[in-house]
Amino acid sequence: MISEKNEKKISIKLNTITNYIGQCYTLAVAVIITPFYLQYLGAEAYGVVGFFIVMQNWLNLLDMGLSTTLGRQVAYARGQINGFSKFHHLLRSFELLFLALTICIVVGVYCSSNWLGHSWIKSTVLNSETISYCINIMGLIIGLRFYSTIYRSGINGFEDQIWINKANVLVNSLKYIGSFLILAYVSNNIRHFFEYQLAIGILEAAFLRRRFYYNLPSSDILMTWFNIDWSQFLQIVPFTLSITYTSAILIIITQFDKLLLSGFLSLKEFGYFSLITLVTGAIISLSTPVFLAFLPRMTMLVAKRNFEEMIAVYVNMTQIITWITFSSAIVIGIYSQEILYSLTGDKQVYVWGQEILFWYALGSGIYVLGTFQYYLQNAFGTLRLYVIGSTISLVVLAPLIYFVTMKFGALGAGQLWFIFSLIWFLAWTLLVHSKLVPGFHLKWMAKDLVPMLFSIVVLSYLMKKMIYIDMSESRMIIISKTAIIGIGFLTITSICVRSIRNKVFEKLRVIF
Repeated sequence: MISEKNEKKISIKLNTITNYIGQCYTLAVAVIITPFYLQYLGAEAYGVVGFFIVMQNWLNLLDMGLSTTLGRQVAYARGQINGFSKFHHLLRSFELLFLALTICIVVGVYCSSNWLGHSWIKSTVLNSETISYCINIMGLIIGLRFYSTIYRSGINGFEDQIWINKANVLVNSLKYIGSFLILAYVSNNIRHFFEYQLAIGILEAAFLRRRFYYNLPSSDILMTWFNIDWSQFLQIVPFTLSITYTSAILIIITQFDKLLLSGFLSLKEFGYFSLITLVTGAIISLSTPVFLAFLPRMTMLVAKRNFEEMIAVYVNMTQIITWITFSSAIVIGIYSQEILYSLTGDKQVYVWGQEILFWYALGSGIYVLGTFQYYLQNAFGTLRLYVIGSTISLVVLAPLIYFVTMKFGALGAGQLWFIFSLIWFLAWTLLVHSKLVPGFHLKWMAKDLVPMLFSIVVLSYLMKKMIYIDMSESRMIIISKTAIIGIGFLTITSICVRSIRNKVFEKLRVIF
């Protein structure tokens, strides 16, 4: 288990690197294998996979902020003397609630599967019975993954991220590579695809639970299964309800367009759109390893009242995330047609989707910048401002999403996503910083963020002018050139990060 002695050895840098190795592996294997899904399953069947992703995101509403709260309670307990003395009762309470919610997910999906398969999803190749069967399996998979989130969040709270990334590499290898082998050599039936994913979901849940209990300090307290400690729950209710409410709003804002398009587009077009959401979702996912590595440390520093060091950690986090996510978003946006062709080998796809990918990519990159203030509030244990901002966003944006998506389709939804992300970042980050850390925002923008953003934009403009990819070349050449451009651009823009720049200069001073 993670003892007090080992607590001091936990490295944010090592966790961040490990998280990126795990995350990059997951993204790489997903991007590499997905075109084979299209090849063996067909566009319509892959559209069912895309619908599964949308449904999973919407059912995350039932989490109600509980898994995030548990992860924060673990991190906070580590910063307190005897912080785990009452934690075991709280954990059992969480497990019972998540078990009940998991059952609700499975039953709810089962009851709605016929209507979704026959009335909502528009298919010309797959029959409705097959789609309904797959939706039932989806319910079981989502229920298992949902239950696993409490253990995953708790493991992150312990900063045991080297182990969890090893587990992620194993599980994702089984999910993606295993699925590919089954489709290629056993069966390309969409039913068998989801049955295999269910088996992996069972394995993943067992792994995560075992590791979380391994990290948890032992206790002599006798617990029974049906034992909910309501007194401890009442103490964390304000924070939990804040996350519950804002998570619901976030899902509506980020997934409402995708839900509408799942019924608006044909299943084939929705399969292509799912590729676009896979790529743009990867941009947001690139920030996750840094957040996971930094947030527990920020929370623990707040618990110790060491605010100066916490702000230094926060600044470093925002610079690293800005470099990685915004640089990636720019590259994906300006080389959107090359990326879509690389993934599918179908020129019709990039003609249909290149502009859609451009706006979703830029919007996702800026959206990540707008989440900085959320993690700062999370570390302080207060989400009041985030609740207010999310409420305003929902009231204004939900009707706009419906109108724009139904009238202008996926392209209009992408452009609206970009506009919302930009306004949210500029307006609400300023307000939150002004309230929590007065006098910080303008210095942060002028010294740490704006120079980076300006440099990345200028360098991307020069790159596009200097490097041209001929779309008449072979697909393999286009893939290679796009990959080299992306890696090269990230390498060049890394010098914009102060901590990286200082290390480079230090190495150069030693050499010369």
